[in-house]
Amino acid sequence: MQPNYKRPILRRARGVRPATLMCLALAASMVCGAAWSAPTPPPTWRYSVERDAMRGTSQTTACIRASTRVSLPAPYRTQAPLLCVRGDTVFMTLPAGGQFLTTDDGKVSVDGGEVDTFEMTGPSDGSYDTIFFDRQAGPESIAGFRQADYEKAVAALPPLASQIRSGRRVIVEVAFYRAGRQQVTFDVAGLK
Repeated sequence: MQPNYKRPILRRARGVRPATLMCLALAASMVCGAAWSAPTPPPTWRYSVERDAMRGTSQTTACIRASTRVSLPAPYRTQAPLLCVRGDTVFMTLPAGGQFLTTDDGKVSVDGGEVDTFEMTGPSDGSYDTIFFDRQAGPESIAGFRQADYEKAVAALPPLASQIRSGRRVIVEVAFYRAGRQQVTFDVAGLK
């Protein structure tokens, strides 16, 4: 059955046959189909407030989805982790499940600056889909210093939460169970 070229689905260009145009459109939709879809909006910070009625306090947590994805083995899937800030506490979580390794240090670079090393810890409930950036071990460039100088340099570093609040882009490198070390990028501008 011959296609009906009289309908205005494809307009005929000069010197190009309709069959050629249809083949080009079909190939472009298969190869570049994602480019023709609506652009995805940049990630934004999502805020949640937990109220403590007994103490009369509240705590705000801000989370943002990564602009890159991590590839995890089955039964998990490729996903964009969340980076969350609660006061001075910074943690990452895998919304679709997965396992971080807390035995390896995490590496963080804010706005293309020096790579800082952090000890990673899991939550108190023993789950593996969340990991906390615990004690800052310092930038890689001060690793060769004497112990006293090293401790002073680490103490002088601003907390990670402060760096994230003033930064625009954060790159985190952490280890995943059966997936190795992977880097994740977060566009963090706009954190209140």
